Amino acid sequence: MSFIAQSFGGLGCGMNNTAVMAMLSGLKNEDRERSIGYLEVSNGIGILCGPLIGALLFNIGGYHFPFLVFAILYLCMYPIIGHYLFKANSEKKAFMARNGQSS
Repeated sequence: MSFIAQSFGGLGCGMNNTAVMAMLSGLKNEDRERSIGYLEVSNGIGILCGPLIGALLFNIGGYHFPFLVFAILYLCMYPIIGHYLFKANSEKKAFMARNGQSS
């Protein structure tokens, strides 16, 4: 069962990384370079600090506590991410309408 779960997790991660890089490649040069840099830095910080934060949360509340904290954190982040994606999509549509392009 663990092997199957890890396989699905790896597949999802691979698809997510491909989609993110495809979205970032559509940006202007200076924005693209900065955005990819931010992505890689945040990925490195997550790899470095993730196990430390998980261990700290485990010591505070036991086995289920880190999962609960990050589930709540992710659920709180969804509206914020949705807002920025909607804003970016609206800006893209407005740009394409100004330049006479169809979406």
